[in-house]
Amino acid sequence: MLPNQAADDLLEGFNAPLGTLSSRIKAAWALGLITTDQYEDLERMRKIRNAFSHTWKPISFSDQHITAHIKAINYSNGDDAYPETATIKLRTALSFLLVELQVAADRVVKARRGARLIGARLVSGVPEGEEIESIRNRLAALEDEILNSTGEKHLFLLMMRGRWVERLRILEGSVPISLREEVSELREELMRKMAATGARKSHKPRPE
Repeated sequence: MLPNQAADDLLEGFNAPLGTLSSRIKAAWALGLITTDQYEDLERMRKIRNAFSHTWKPISFSDQHITAHIKAINYSNGDDAYPETATIKLRTALSFLLVELQVAADRVVKARRGARLIGARLVSGVPEGEEIESIRNRLAALEDEILNSTGEKHLFLLMMRGRWVERLRILEGSVPISLREEVSELREELMRKMAATGARKSHKPRPE
């Protein structure tokens, strides 16, 4: 997950959707972080844990419903010796599963395989065939509007200026080579104006 408040809200706090072991196991499987075998074993181990923690009655690994879960658990891949008892099978399977999960977690950190932002904002482009001079005129009109605007409209027009920077970046890669330098100069000019606007805001005197 990305390190943001939404991730914290999903994992921690009152009624967090991923606040339980069950929901986290399911989420890890759904996201491809664990294999199907690992998911099934984690679910069985979770049910065994719940059986012991949610009852006041005497309970042991020899109880029928507990042994049924242990029997269904996959054998450990890290031990060549046959587990003679259900307890040994559970212990060896759980131990190696924890090792597998730790290795997977370490790989994510080492390879920086954390969540990546896939979402993106779309930017409307420049109409095909529009002349550079026409774009210059539109940008000049935009600057006039910025100078003569206030409040929310002023903020909107500043956003439009930033949007034009992105439009020109896209246009720069699609126009003939002979026009690329001109488009690049337009984009750099807009970026300088954006930087100047930001500098003026940062030096604006604060009220006493």
